[in-house]
Amino acid sequence: MISCNRKKGRSPIGGPLVLRVPNIRSRNISICCLMNRYAVAYKEINFGQYNNQRLILQASIILDCFTKKGIEIYYLPPYSPFLNHVEKVFSKWEVYAKSSRPEDEPELFYSMTDGLATIA
Repeated sequence: MISCNRKKGRSPIGGPLVLRVPNIRSRNISICCLMNRYAVAYKEINFGQYNNQRLILQASIILDCFTKKGIEIYYLPPYSPFLNHVEKVFSKWEVYAKSSRPEDEPELFYSMTDGLATIA
């Protein structure tokens, strides 16, 4: 989830110490991202949160598809170093979305969808 509150900043020399910026109060926006070793293969941006029932249903559909195509699945432990690549993508994605300085929820959603195309 991206919070669009600025936590720190700098004032210009001789400028005021306080700058008022808009505070976006939006619904939760969740990102699901699938990445292979070359690029981001799939992304999904949703309002709301992912729950276990939804993930289990989607996982069973994906597992069936993989087994039909003869693809082997390896389960990684939580916080595996192999997942650091997608965390780097999320970090760049978040910086892009915040730097576009959206002022309302639709602008935030647009900057999130546009962000991946820009950083990838």
